[in-house]
Amino acid sequence: MTAVAKCRELTQQLATLLEKGNVEAAQPVVKQIKLSLIQFSVLRGSVKRSPQTTTELAAAIPALESCIFYSIQTQDDTAFARFFAQLRSFYSMTTADTPNRPRILGLNLLRLLVDGELGDFHSELELIPRSLVSSESIQFPIELERSLMEGMYNQVLVASQKCQDPLFKLYFGSYSCFLCHGTFTQFHD
Repeated sequence: MTAVAKCRELTQQLATLLEKGNVEAAQPVVKQIKLSLIQFSVLRGSVKRSPQTTTELAAAIPALESCIFYSIQTQDDTAFARFFAQLRSFYSMTTADTPNRPRILGLNLLRLLVDGELGDFHSELELIPRSLVSSESIQFPIELERSLMEGMYNQVLVASQKCQDPLFKLYFGSYSCFLCHGTFTQFHD
């Protein structure tokens, strides 16, 4: 089985485990995905456009997106940041959008906002393609940040309670957020 086929199979397996809420069983699958990705030429600096790199990107992007979903469910902020750093470079190498791209970008903005990394929040916001900025997943953290900057903390709390996306709720709810001087402070239980 090729590395790409193995990666696709593992990504599907991970998605199934996460849908079932079986996060514990997902950990070894995430490790196997990382091992399969190492075999991709696109990770070894091959940025030449070829059918192989296109195929590898088409397998790597959903794999890393699923790994980000895993990191949110395990409340591993460090893994989220690592997976997103890899994914961001892959997003820049392709013009094709995945259905999860706005959601991933929005979750990353939320992560930065919750972590109090406002400079990074605004830098990442500048990198988001205009065509995606209007999506609900990206507008949610933008509106939260706007409310924070305007001192409308009650709107932040209301918006966080009205959030419909389960991963946004899980990420946002995994922290006890206190409003201090107009920013979130992260406090782990």
